[in-house]
Amino acid sequence: MKDYTILKIEQNNIVMVIIHTCESPFDYLQEIADDLRKLGYSGTVVFDELLHSGNNDERFIDSVFENGEFMEKSFQFLVVKKQDTLRQYLCDYLQNEQEYLQTSGLTTAQIKLIEKQCII
Repeated sequence: MKDYTILKIEQNNIVMVIIHTCESPFDYLQEIADDLRKLGYSGTVVFDELLHSGNNDERFIDSVFENGEFMEKSFQFLVVKKQDTLRQYLCDYLQNEQEYLQTSGLTTAQIKLIEKQCII
């Protein structure tokens, strides 16, 4: 089992990478790049680090994947509004993947909000 999940978000024309562990997404960049090449993907990649770093201003990282590799200088933190659909994707994902939710570093209150289908 991989330590991340890649979700293709058609309506936003992006790929979201959900990190399952408390480790940085940069520890998995080569593996993620390999998977994106296999998918033939090129475009925007958003990393959701809720399970890695919590629900803070550095939760989302935006990057560009072109010609089979991440553009090194494209990585930047992305500010995502509270009710944005990007936040909804992870909350929906965690509804079905309870083991990641329960083993995360999230607070009890945050876990309960997600379990009640609230967007955090």
